Amino acid sequence: MRDEGTDGKEPIVLTDEQLRSLAKMVFAHYRQRGLGREDAQDLTSEVLQTAWRKLEDFDRRSKLSTWVIGIAKQRYLRFDRDRRRLKRTGTELELDGETPPRDPRLHSRHSPEQTVLSRERLREVDRALGEMPENQRQSLLLSAQGHSYAEIGDLLGSTEAQISSFVHQARRKLRRRFPEDAPGATS
Repeated sequence: MRDEGTDGKEPIVLTDEQLRSLAKMVFAHYRQRGLGREDAQDLTSEVLQTAWRKLEDFDRRSKLSTWVIGIAKQRYLRFDRDRRRLKRTGTELELDGETPPRDPRLHSRHSPEQTVLSRERLREVDRALGEMPENQRQSLLLSAQGHSYAEIGDLLGSTEAQISSFVHQARRKLRRRFPEDAPGATS
């Protein structure tokens, strides 16, 4: 069956190809929001399972893909709320769904005070990223992961020029917030 809403009451049958297409779409949706690969895969699986269980509730007024993305957006909101709750309680420090990489220099040469300061700095950067508009944050994070502006534009539905502007604005905000880390700053 096609991925378009219909007026008929026949059951919806999904081919393997359609299911893979939906999975890719949902996965890309989560990666655009800066989630790590594992979190994006986990949430994609949950969304597809939810959509399968609720398939009979699909009213066919929209495309099936639109309905599935709606489920994905709702699941992301719950994920983000839970993640923020964990950060507020100090139970776990995560940056965009991934545990920050351990820097061996922090564990070999720095004092406990310096380690605490480094962790606090990670929290500050995470807060600064969280305060940015979504298009700037996503563009900056995807750029930092090595994606070209053209690739980011395709993922986010924007032009290369818009992505370039979003990345520039995000970097400028970070430089203003952390002037001591800006290129050319003296220590």
